[in-house]
Amino acid sequence: TNDALKLIFFDEMPPLDVLEGLNMFNISDLKRPKGGGMELKFFDRFEALQRLEAMDGATESTAAAQAFYDAIGRGGEG
Repeated sequence: TNDALKLIFFDEMPPLDVLEGLNMFNISDLKRPKGGGMELKFFDRFEALQRLEAMDGATESTAAAQAFYDAIGRGGEG
């Protein structure tokens, strides 16, 4: 969240090399309204946990559930 706050204080969109150095892992949406300012939306971790809880037992097989949790563990890569 520290890097997200840094982003808010830029008057204009920073150069790409600056953006690449920022950790924006928690940001789900970034907007610059026409009237000025910046709107940042963060991922709702509580909602994500609620959705995972709702999925508990909803999969047809343990293998499907394990594949899902493995993907989360890899951070969505591959």
